[in-house]
Amino acid sequence: MSDQNDIVLGECMLWNEKTHGKDKDSTKNIDTHWIFHNDLEVEELPNPSFPWLRIEIARLNYLEGNECSAIFKTYWLKIVQREWKRIYKMRCQVKRERNTPKSIIYFERHGKWPPQINYLPSIKDMRV
Repeated sequence: MSDQNDIVLGECMLWNEKTHGKDKDSTKNIDTHWIFHNDLEVEELPNPSFPWLRIEIARLNYLEGNECSAIFKTYWLKIVQREWKRIYKMRCQVKRERNTPKSIIYFERHGKWPPQINYLPSIKDMRV
């Protein structure tokens, strides 16, 4: 688990007494907090199948009861979304150019795409 005030990508769940439990040492008013569950890498992002489970960029905050709460950083999420929009636009352009007859003939003759469309941008090309 990461230190307090680290910004991480991970799974967060709205606190639930049945799931997380509550005792005399639990933080007061914890029922309004999102609890951080585990770190994730970009390559292993799952598709959350539960509406109460969210994958977020969050700052970790440890409460008095030693619970690890998550404070969402949607600002960073907006930056990532904007950057992905740029990459997606480039990907669409490359795919459009690959569908031209000239590019298809080049591919059939040389076994690879023309140099200007040989590389398909991916998440690794983000400038965040």
